[in-house]
Amino acid sequence: MSPTRTSSEGSFERENVMRKGQIRAQRSFLISKRTGKGALLLAAMAVPLPALAANRTYTGATGLWSNTSNWNPVGLPTSSDAVFLQPSGTSSVTVTYDNTVGTNTTFLSLNINSTTTANITLLQTANLFTTSSGENIGDTGKGSFTFSGGTHTLSSGEMHIGNAASGVGTLSMSGGTLNASELDPGYSGTGTISQTGGLISAGFLSIGRLASGHGTYTLSTSGTLTVSNTLFVGEQGTGAVTQFGTATTATLSVGHAGRRSGHL
Repeated sequence: MSPTRTSSEGSFERENVMRKGQIRAQRSFLISKRTGKGALLLAAMAVPLPALAANRTYTGATGLWSNTSNWNPVGLPTSSDAVFLQPSGTSSVTVTYDNTVGTNTTFLSLNINSTTTANITLLQTANLFTTSSGENIGDTGKGSFTFSGGTHTLSSGEMHIGNAASGVGTLSMSGGTLNASELDPGYSGTGTISQTGGLISAGFLSIGRLASGHGTYTLSTSGTLTVSNTLFVGEQGTGAVTQFGTATTATLSVGHAGRRSGHL
C-alpha cells in the first residue's frame, strides 16, 4: 500500500514565508501532522508568532559571501536574517561561500532567485551552512546551488527546488553533506538534483511534489542518498530518477497520487 500524505502537508505558502522572512507556527503544525506527534502540535499552537525577521540581500557582483560590502544592509547575514541572493544587474552572479565566512554560519532562511536573464548561483565549497526556516532555489524565477564541500543543514523547514509554478531550480552536488527534513525538486515548478558525490540525508525526498511540479534526480556512482521516511517519485506531479550510486530509503512510492507520473 502506498504511504498516505495529504496534499496540504508542506503547502504552507513557503514563498510568503521566504519573501517576508517570517517563521510561522503553521510550519510546526504541519511537521507535527506529518509525523503524527500530537505533543508537537500542542506545543506549536501555544507558541506566539515571532516578530518579522530582517532581510539581507546580496547586491554585489560575483564574489565572496564574506565580503560585507556585497550585502544590503551592509554586513554579513546572521541567524535572524532571511537571506536573498539575486543578480543586481544584467550579468550573472556566483556567490562563493567558503571558510572565509567565519562564524556567522546560521541563517533564518535562504532564497536564491533571479527574475531577469541573469543567473544567480550559490557555490558552497566548505564550512557549515545552516538555515532554520527553509530554503528556495528558484523561487518564482531561476536559481542554482552548486555544492562541493562542507555541511549544509536545514534544521527545520524544507528545500524547494523550483518553488512556484514559474520557478526553475538546480542543485548540483559533487561533495559535502546535505541534511534536510525534506527535499522537493519540482515543488510546484521545475527542479533538478544532479549528485555526483557527497551525501544527501533527508527525511522525505519528493520528486514532483505538487500537481504542477516537474522534478528529476540523477545519482551518479560516487554519490550517496539516505531517505529515512519516504522517497516519492511523482508524488502529485511528475518525477524521474536515474540511479547509479548508493541509495537507501525506508519507503519508495512511484506515481503516488495515481494519475501522476513517476519513472525510475
